[in-house]
Amino acid sequence: MISYILMCSHCAPYQFVEFGPAFIDINQVELKSATGMSLSQGIKDLWVYQDDQYLGTFPLPCRIPLSQHLDGTIKVYPGIRNYGILSRPEIYPMMIEYQQHVSLHPFDSLLLKPIFFYKSNLQPLFQEGFESGNSFSFDLDSFPASTLIRSNENFREGQYAGSGHLTQTLTEIEVSTQNIKLTDATKRVLYLELDILSDAEIQIGLGLPQNNALLKNYFLTLLPTADWKKIYIPLHELLIDVNIASFQLLVKSRLQKDVATANFYLDNLKVLSLP
Repeated sequence: MISYILMCSHCAPYQFVEFGPAFIDINQVELKSATGMSLSQGIKDLWVYQDDQYLGTFPLPCRIPLSQHLDGTIKVYPGIRNYGILSRPEIYPMMIEYQQHVSLHPFDSLLLKPIFFYKSNLQPLFQEGFESGNSFSFDLDSFPASTLIRSNENFREGQYAGSGHLTQTLTEIEVSTQNIKLTDATKRVLYLELDILSDAEIQIGLGLPQNNALLKNYFLTLLPTADWKKIYIPLHELLIDVNIASFQLLVKSRLQKDVATANFYLDNLKVLSLP
């Protein structure tokens, strides 16, 4: 603890005044939903403001230093990594920031657990958790027996996920959804969320209907991951200048050389619009 001695003609001969920061500790966050959407999240960073003054961006878990005396409002915004890339940290615009009034003195510390909610005006254009069906119904590869199936073998939430199995005879899986409708308003801020678990590379793409054909754009390759991982993809960056009324989600995986088998799992896919 740091103390300074202040002297003045109107005070006691010696008056000790403490100077130093206060701290907020955040070890974890939580996502809740009033609409029944899945609650898996991949919030990695927190963007923190003190009475609308930016304090910084902090990776979880974190200790946040504040001014020496605080009686005001702390705002915490959820931070994600676009495309799952460390160099693309962003405030996630689909969720409401967490706010709390706090009153702290020098060297005080407060433990917070921010709770985030999806914004009430959010429009889900597509949701697939594989609990009651499988939206990836179009098989695009050359192996009719290889497809993405609904399975309870491994899942992130609920009791089911989408499961793909690659072998020496079924070396590729490529599937798509039906058309997901778009308008100019719904593609202004448009995100794809998905959970993956895989020991194979997975390609994520968009199928764009053009002249009675499907133009495939595979824009992201996800590397194998031994644990479930949440991926956030800003689809508006890919679609904002494209004149289309609908698109399809594409998923493709191919068995690598010198590998006997590989498996991948998808869960909690959502296309969310913020008009």
